[in-house]
Amino acid sequence: MEDTTIKNGVKSGRINKIRIDKIEDAFTSARAAIYPETVADYVEAIERGDEFPPIIVFRDGDAKNWRADGNHRIEALKRAGREEIEAKILIGTEEEARLYAASSNISHGRPRSLACGKYWTSVSA
Repeated sequence: MEDTTIKNGVKSGRINKIRIDKIEDAFTSARAAIYPETVADYVEAIERGDEFPPIIVFRDGDAKNWRADGNHRIEALKRAGREEIEAKILIGTEEEARLYAASSNISHGRPRSLACGKYWTSVSA
């Protein structure tokens, strides 16, 4: 993806801190649910000072941030009382965020379950 300047001087593909409450909570997740045990593990890690990789969001022309990867990290940071998260911001639409989400967690994070596959099929149809 090309490194193009977008609103507020943010560049596509760069790591930026963004407010968690500015991330759209839409059907861009590849998950059927948030797993409480994973969130609890992440909260413990955050409180120990562990660092996580940035989440991925797609920012559209209206400056909406569509989450594409990082649901459990977002939830853990909320529960830990944090208001910001590091995010790699890519220029794109909600639909592009969905497509990215469909391929996320193949090589990292919590493996997807059969329920996640059924969920993805139902929201992308």
